[in-house]
Amino acid sequence: MRTHRSNRQGTKRFRNLLSSSALAVGLVVVPAGAAVVASAATAMASESYNNASIATHALGYKNQNYGQECWGFVRDMVYWASGGTQDITAAAGGADYFAHLNNAGGTQITNENTLAEGDVVQEGQYGGHTFIIVSHVSGDTFWVVDSNHDPNQPDVVLEYERTFTLGSDEEAFRFGTTQSGGAIAGSLDGIHRVPGGIAASGWAIDKDTSQPIYADTYAGNGSPNSSVNPGTRVLANSYRPDVGAAYPGYGDYHGFSAVVSDNTAGAQTVCTYGINYAGTPGGNVKLGCKTITVSNIPFGSFDTVTPVQGGVDVTGWSIDPDTDASIYVDVYGGNGAPGQGNPGERLTANTSRPDVASAYPGYSSSHGFSAFFPLPSGAQTVCTYGINYAGTPGGNVKLGCKSVTVP
Repeated sequence: MRTHRSNRQGTKRFRNLLSSSALAVGLVVVPAGAAVVASAATAMASESYNNASIATHALGYKNQNYGQECWGFVRDMVYWASGGTQDITAAAGGADYFAHLNNAGGTQITNENTLAEGDVVQEGQYGGHTFIIVSHVSGDTFWVVDSNHDPNQPDVVLEYERTFTLGSDEEAFRFGTTQSGGAIAGSLDGIHRVPGGIAASGWAIDKDTSQPIYADTYAGNGSPNSSVNPGTRVLANSYRPDVGAAYPGYGDYHGFSAVVSDNTAGAQTVCTYGINYAGTPGGNVKLGCKTITVSNIPFGSFDTVTPVQGGVDVTGWSIDPDTDASIYVDVYGGNGAPGQGNPGERLTANTSRPDVASAYPGYSSSHGFSAFFPLPSGAQTVCTYGINYAGTPGGNVKLGCKSVTVP
């Protein structure tokens, strides 16, 4: 739960970037992470992009030490969103921060009620604090994101509630557009585990064109920050007649299927973004996010044990989620525990199980086992274990145990 902060935030420690030698030569140093992301961005003309993308990109650095104070951080976010066409530091203005924001292409917003996601607010005309609007809470309180807000966490990017009033010494500027042209429509339909990562599927359309557009998918925390989160870009051009029926005139080929290469165990948030078609108005749009818990441990089922003369017949299946290769399954009798003098045998789970392949897309049907296991007559506890595939993370797992009396 977010903690509400209703008190007005005072002036923060602020480096006067405007009087630095960097300004004199029109040069700003961008942190390595920001440079990597910006290099992959499609250049956009001034004010022809979605204003909200400034805030979306900024949140990708949340809780990280960005290495710059508020002005430098906001500069980089606007520079990235604009494709390098808007540089608030290089713009003319001398020591006047308001002038820099205006001359970089910002449109002044004078009413707090009209502030939108991605707007930039400067507290102090000649130095103070700079932050980005995320969303409106109520009245004159907003969720914002910036760097160097907390003096106990220098240069750390934080999202928090901030109360302020626009006036002579606190001005807001909009650098993108709040209208997205024909807009992007789409959906992240589903995600699931596959060998080597996480698969995502869905569809995306830019309503300004019938041409297919790109869809970017990120895991980790889902934000579009390739220096932190693993991601991939695919063209949304696969056959989706349902989408074509819903959007007449755009055609049937706007589906996507992507795999993000991430085997990191634990909770993952996967988000997909529709990428605005080059040369059309609008900006990139988040299509949706879903969560998944990634495990590296084999899984499966010990389906049946049937007593027969001289032993038992056992059936089941097992998969190591890190690979589609067939894995070993160890079977033990006696009390069912590995070792301890119990009879055991190693099987390969490579028989055809189309039902398993249907239940776990991305994995083949060759993950079943069905074998005779010799055991002495009498009461037996039979247990099976999925054996982790060599060279992959994870460990062995018990698939199940069953009691049986061997004739």
